[in-house]
Amino acid sequence: MTVIEYFDKDDCENIGSTLMYAPEKTILLGKNINRMDKRIKRYRTVLQSRGIQTTFTSMEVKNENSISAITALLEEIINSNDDCVFDLTGGSELYLTAVGILA
Repeated sequence: MTVIEYFDKDDCENIGSTLMYAPEKTILLGKNINRMDKRIKRYRTVLQSRGIQTTFTSMEVKNENSISAITALLEEIINSNDDCVFDLTGGSELYLTAVGILA
């Protein structure tokens, strides 16, 4: 399973589904890839302490104000990963709308 998380300033929003489902892969989507990568290091430590081996990937949305840019990136992720699950607890309304469009 691949969990897709929208990067949020609240850490609990970023790894809640990963803690719950222990997926093979978690993809964080957001604007600031450097900030996401720094947080991923902490998330790995927390998950490893709980015996969860998840591969993290961060992907940057080039234009967070463009529904077509967000939708295109989500389509790319869905087409290259089997069994995707979206965590809808973080992110902006455009991210949530993009998931609705794809659904």
